[in-house]
Amino acid sequence: MALMSRSARRAVFLLGLALGAPGCARPPAEAGPVPVARSAQDLRVVQNRVVATGNGEQVMRAMAATLQDRGFRMAEVDVGAGRIAATRWPFQRITLQQRRLDAGRTGIEADAYVRIEGQDVQVDDPRYYETDLFGPLSQALGLPLGAAAP
Repeated sequence: MALMSRSARRAVFLLGLALGAPGCARPPAEAGPVPVARSAQDLRVVQNRVVATGNGEQVMRAMAATLQDRGFRMAEVDVGAGRIAATRWPFQRITLQQRRLDAGRTGIEADAYVRIEGQDVQVDDPRYYETDLFGPLSQALGLPLGAAAP
């Protein structure tokens, strides 16, 4: 059996890389999120609540506990910004953001997406936010959540 020269081995190696490269190519860019039918103002009403506490740490803990209880995995937690991003792989993602409104009130905003046929679709169903998120969050806080001003 004849041994290949160094240049022949190199040529075979480079050919192998060239033939294997298409399998490593990036998929085509995906389109952005599918727009929802609701107006931006209507969507804000659905996605925002106010709780009667200025205790940001309590709100962050309740947001994290609620998401975990609902089967989400934390993807990003930024305590300083009051934001938690979580996923229920591979079909759903949500971001919760808290903001202090004044000494005794905290605003909570939720933004949820589901993946349908390879595209992110924003959840705009009020029942989802109320039943699956804000209801359990209210229980975790032990405080009622009120509607935010539009």
